[in-house]
Order: sequence, then structure tokens, then C-alpha cells
Amino acid sequence: MVVTLKAITTEQQAEVLQLAQASADFFAEFGGGPVTAANVGEFFTKLPAGKENTDKHTFFIMADDEPVGFIDLISGYPRPHTWYIGLFFITPEERGAGIGRQAFAMLSNFARKQGANKLRLAAAKENENGLKFWQKNAFVITQYLEDFKIDGVAVPTYVLEKEVWVDVFVG
Repeated sequence: MVVTLKAITTEQQAEVLQLAQASADFFAEFGGGPVTAANVGEFFTKLPAGKENTDKHTFFIMADDEPVGFIDLISGYPRPHTWYIGLFFITPEERGAGIGRQAFAMLSNFARKQGANKLRLAAAKENENGLKFWQKNAFVITQYLEDFKIDGVAVPTYVLEKEVWVDVFVG
């Protein structure tokens, strides 16, 4: 299986909506509401304070040229050389096949080449599989937030970080 990342444009909102609806379990952890065109539209526009559209990078995770997930990445947040992974998910039927590991390696390389030296993300406490995935990829829990708010709903959340270094291959 060939895994690649493909930049997402706003014209592909219907495709993003379809993937998000297929992964309602993932999105239920963040407020429990249904996935709609309106909240998927925020995927393209929502930014942290002080960030601009040029700081936002969105990608489809492709497996053999078919979209199986997507990624939202913010450069220089919350510090200049830290990049924040806002969303990273794969549809349920594709989980566990190594796609996430490969996509993360590509994402990490992309961020590093653009000047990142650290990656940061938040993972819901209830998302045990997600936490395991990130910890297997060398992320370390740096903070626990009991009342992290997502759309006004308190979601107990861990903040995780990872240093991004140049890969060294010995062979």
C-alpha cells in the first residue's frame, strides 16, 4: 500500500465531510455532536489567535490514491518553532494498517523542512488508542487539562509534544 499526503483545498469540502462522517467515533470525543457541513467548514477556517491562513496546512492521508483521513497542522503555534497538529485521523476501517505511522513520518518531515523543531497536539483522555499511537511515535505527555474546552464542552485532555530531529539511517 502506497501512503501519501495530498494538500486539501476548500473546493474539497464535500470529500472532507464524507471522511469525517465515516469517522463519527473520532469526532464524538470532542463534544459528541453530529458531523455537519458547518463544523467541517471550520476545518478550513478555524485558526488560533494570532495565526493567519498561511500558517494552516491541511492534507488528505491517501492510501493507494484514495483519501482515508486528513490532517490539520498549524505552523509556529504556540511558539515560533513548534507546530501544532490540530487533527490527525484515519477512517475506522483503515486504522491499524500502518497508514498513520507512515503519514505521521511524512508530516514530521514536512514540518521539519519548514523549520519546526517540535510538534505538539492535544488528545482526549478517552482516546486511549490515539494516546497509544502518539506515545509509540515518541510523543511525551507534558500537561493534563481537566476542563479543556472544545466548542464549549469540557473534554479531559492530554497535551503531548515531540522534538523533531533529522532522521539518521544506519544501513
